[in-house]
Amino acid sequence: AVVSTQSTGRLDVSARGVWSPMEKLFLDIRVFNARARSNTRLSIEKELEKQEDQKFRAYQDRVLQVEKSNFTPVVLSTSGLVGVEADKLYKRISALLARKTGHSYPDSIRYIRQR
Repeated sequence: AVVSTQSTGRLDVSARGVWSPMEKLFLDIRVFNARARSNTRLSIEKELEKQEDQKFRAYQDRVLQVEKSNFTPVVLSTSGLVGVEADKLYKRISALLARKTGHSYPDSIRYIRQR
């Protein structure tokens, strides 16, 4: 497959040191309404998975090959459910926050999920 070197799509957020020290991470965020007519043919879990797959297909190759960075799609439903990748990200950020602040992991993840 040919990877586009043009930034035809912009990623929403970038950060350093999330998955490994000093490594850059790009995030693209999608919030969707699971109750919308166009999203009701699949279960909510399958819809979250489909939305994540769309983000991976749209951005992952370019981020890996051109930006030389990592990519994580953050898919959320308007009813508060999160995709698998977003859940992993929340847990990782919570662990880093707990280590940095000295707070417990449960307090840190509660803080992250409530924001």
